Amino acid sequence: MEKHAEESTAPSDRGRTVRLVALAVLVLITLALAIDNRQDVTIGWVVGESTAPLALALAVTFLLGLGVGWLGALHRNRQA
Repeated sequence: MEKHAEESTAPSDRGRTVRLVALAVLVLITLALAIDNRQDVTIGWVVGESTAPLALALAVTFLLGLGVGWLGALHRNRQA
């Protein structure tokens, strides 16, 4: 009798897939918000202010959030 390899996904692969799908959904939501909000907004800085399209402000904020999350994950992994 022949033994067949199981076609089950390892837990780490499933977790990676879930994270990638969640990231894809967040990117799509962010793009939809950016496309729908094209008007210029005033961005206040500590030393002044500037004007930029709201879509750009949303995209930069999203990328900064990704960076902070990535740095937090690195920090948590180093402490473990």
